[in-house]
Order: sequence, then structure tokens, then C-alpha cells
Amino acid sequence: ALLLLPLVALPAAAADPFHAVADDVNQKMVKLFGAGGFRGLTNYGTGMLVSADGHILTVASQLVDTNEIVVHLSTGKREKAAVLVTEPELDVALLKIKVDGKKLDEPTGLGLPFFDVGAAAKRPKAEPGDWVLAFSNQFEIAMRDEPVSVQRGMVESYSKLSGRRGIFDFPYTGDVYVVDAITNGPGAGGGALTDRKGNPLGIVGRELRNAQSETWINYAIPVGATADVRDGDKTVTISVPEFVEKGMKGQYKPLVVVKDKSGPG
Repeated sequence: ALLLLPLVALPAAAADPFHAVADDVNQKMVKLFGAGGFRGLTNYGTGMLVSADGHILTVASQLVDTNEIVVHLSTGKREKAAVLVTEPELDVALLKIKVDGKKLDEPTGLGLPFFDVGAAAKRPKAEPGDWVLAFSNQFEIAMRDEPVSVQRGMVESYSKLSGRRGIFDFPYTGDVYVVDAITNGPGAGGGALTDRKGNPLGIVGRELRNAQSETWINYAIPVGATADVRDGDKTVTISVPEFVEKGMKGQYKPLVVVKDKSGPG
């Protein structure tokens, strides 16, 4: 006798969770084009959307030393943006997309997906050995609606930054994530370091050498990073979320940094 077996359809393969995370994060990333293009300085970089109104968080590089920055959204739409404020001591800059007919301090109505850096800063920091993703427009890999590049790596350490650009010591000497992904290429600065679920952990740093070993550093500034600064006769601590929140309201004014005499440690 023949044994007849029913044909049972195999369950469909589950969607790749990494693909879903990459797609979600990419919608919150922008490609930036501004100052540079001479003496080996690139005129492109990366930014993170931090509000539905089109506020963008990036590094305070030469890219933002211009009156007008061009932004490419993940949808392929091309916009113009203006620099609202920079804080060299945290190495961050806040930009905002400009909409025709609206002032910079008015709502844009763009309704863009974004990272909530305030909420992200309240989560536990990543630990050495944690798996991370780095999103950036390194080497100008993406234009218009092309996705930014994604690198997978691990946190090697959480330590103080001792960086150097040429012969100059880097102003930010606070905590950083040191990662084993190669994130120090042109254009990577301002990208997003996330956990495996796409939650933001830090802002991908610039091309820097370790001031102690002269080796290149692959690092990201934590979303909750702080710096001690002098405000008149007082010393106050500022954080990245505070910079973003006050910058959006036009209330942030760069202050004078108080150097840690104990060294980067």
C-alpha cells in the first residue's frame, strides 16, 4: 500500500531583523554637503535627525563652516539647512532644514522620523563586548535615496578621548565608545552608533589620531556625553541632550571649557 502524506507548506522565513533595523535607522540619517573640498578637507558628511521638524545633530567639523548646507534625505529629497549652533567642546553642531516661506524658529511641518537623544541618554550605556552598528556616509557612498553604509562591530572600551588632528590636541576629552569597526574614514563623522535594535548610543567621531600612540581612533561620542564649562563665575556641566534641547529653542550659547588638569586618563 502506498502511504500518502499530506503536503504541508513550510513556514515562511522570518524577516531578517538586521535588515529591518538598517532600514529603520537609515530613514533617520541624512547625507550632508557643505564647506570643504580643499587642502584635503572633505565637503561631505553625515547627520542624525533629532526632531520631526528637521533638526540635525552632527559633528562640529569644517563642513558646517558655511552659510548653507545641502541635505539629502533617505527619500531622495534634497533640502537646504542652516547651522543653528555649535559646541566645539562637545564636538557637536545642530542644524535645521530650511523650508520656503518659514523662519528657522517656526515649525516646518516636515514630520520626519528621528532619534530621541534625550530618551537614548537615559538608557544604560553599552559595555565592552556589546555588539553595535555604525551608520554613516563614509567615503560619500550614498547620494539622494541611496542608503548610508552600515558596519557591524563591538565596543572595545568606554574611556576618555585623547585625540589629535595634525599638531593640535582635540578639544573634546570626555568619554567615548572605542569600537572595532573602521569608522574614521572621510564623511563618517556625524553618523550614528546604535545597538542591535537601532537604539542610538553615540555620534560617530571624526578622523583623529590617538595623541599617545599616533594610531587612528575609531570612536563615537555617547549621546549622553557631558563637558564642564565656565559660565561667568560658575562651572556648569552641559550634555548632548541639553545642547540639542536648548539649541532647538535658540537658548544655547557656547561657553568656555574648563580643562581637566588630570589629563584624559
